[in-house]
Amino acid sequence: MKYLKNISILFLLLLLSSCSSIWKGTESKIHFNIPLNTRVFDKDSVELELHQVQDSTFYVKLKSKNDNKLLFVHDSCIQVIPVKSILNPWWVAFDVFSSFDLFGLPVLLDYALGSWYNIADIIVKADGFQKADVNMTKIEEAGKINLLKRENDFKRNVLFGDVNGWDWIHSYGMNYEYAVFNGFLGKYSSLNLRGGIYGMAYYIGASTVGATLLIGKNNRLEIFAGGIIDFYPPKENSRFLPNSVKNGFSIGYRYQPWDGGVIFRVGYIPFLNVKDLLTMSGKNYGTFYLSLGGAW
Repeated sequence: MKYLKNISILFLLLLLSSCSSIWKGTESKIHFNIPLNTRVFDKDSVELELHQVQDSTFYVKLKSKNDNKLLFVHDSCIQVIPVKSILNPWWVAFDVFSSFDLFGLPVLLDYALGSWYNIADIIVKADGFQKADVNMTKIEEAGKINLLKRENDFKRNVLFGDVNGWDWIHSYGMNYEYAVFNGFLGKYSSLNLRGGIYGMAYYIGASTVGATLLIGKNNRLEIFAGGIIDFYPPKENSRFLPNSVKNGFSIGYRYQPWDGGVIFRVGYIPFLNVKDLLTMSGKNYGTFYLSLGGAW
C-alpha cells in the first residue's frame, strides 16, 4: 500500500509539472467544412493530413503557438484563409497556481512549448474559391523542401521535472539540458549538457551536473554521466552521506520528439554512494526516476 501510495503521488507531481502540455498538448485541431477531394497546405506549402469527422467536415492539426495561413485547393480553384493563435488565460492561471510547489516548472515549460495558446475553427466559404493558375508541382516541391527543413530542425533545449525513489519518493527536482552536439553517432543522436536542482518538500538539498547521450529519433536510449552534489544535512540511519558528491550515472528510456514537444523519461540509477558499490553492503539497489517535460 505504501508503494502504491507513493507511485500515485509521483504521477500526480509529474502531471502537474506540465499542465497544459499534458492535458491539452502543443497542437490545436482546426475544424472546417470543405468539398471532397480538397487539398490543404500550410504557409510553408506543406500538405496537411485531413482527418474526416463526417461527410464534408474535416480537421487538421497545427502548432497552437504560431499564426498560420491555410491554402485550400479544389478543381483548379483556391482559397486562402489566415488562422490566428490566441492566448488562453485559464491555462496561464492554472500553471501559475501549480508552480508554487514545483520550482516554477509548469510556467517555464508550457510557455516554451506554446501550450497556453489555441487556434479557433475557421469557415471555408463555398463561394470563396476562385479560379487560379495553380502550379501544383511547384507547391509540392516547395512543401517537400520545407518539410525536410522541419525534420532537420532538431530542438536543442530540454526542460523536465522528475521524481526519484524506490518504495518512497526521496527527492524531486527540475533539470535543464542543452544539446551541444548533434548527429555525431548517426543522424538521430545528440550529446546534452545538464544542470539541475533537487529537494524534498521546500528544502533544496542537491544539484546535478553532467552530460546525457541520446540515441534514436523519437524513442531514445539515454545514458547520463555526472555527479550529484549533495547538501542535505546529516540524518541518523540514512544511507545518504551529507555534504558529499554522489554518482549520477543513469540509463533509461526517453520519448522526445525530434522536432520538439512533450517528453517522458523513465530509468534507473544503479547506485548513489560509491561506498555502497565497493562494499556491496546490501544497500546497493540504486533508485528509479520518472520524468515529464518538454523540448523546444
